[in-house]
Amino acid sequence: MKRFLLLLWRWGPAIAWMVVIFVVSSLSSHPGPRLRPYSTEDIIVSKSAHLAEYFILAILLIRSQKRDLAPVSRRGYLLSFVIATLFAATDEFHQSLVPGRTASAWDVLVDAVGAGIAIPLAGRSRRG
Repeated sequence: MKRFLLLLWRWGPAIAWMVVIFVVSSLSSHPGPRLRPYSTEDIIVSKSAHLAEYFILAILLIRSQKRDLAPVSRRGYLLSFVIATLFAATDEFHQSLVPGRTASAWDVLVDAVGAGIAIPLAGRSRRG
């Protein structure tokens, strides 16, 4: 039981954030302000949201790799990036099945960039 609680403590936030992303992707239209589709404002707001949500996911995935006071290994950072990027791809596929939503390879790229920005920042913060 103690081991399960430890795993839940470590992985729970990342899994919960993935659930939030999945639920928002399940909505037939994006929540938030209505902007003219493909306008500069729409692109900035939409892509910023993608960057932010996958930046957060990568940070939570990195957190899940921590064990006691030991630093996360390079492999752990890479694994966090790969999981976030694969989740982005599966989320875009999921969106393609939701009425009123479309999938975009560009969004997966932006999501990967968001996760990729998190990796060096998290590594830098661990060094002090």
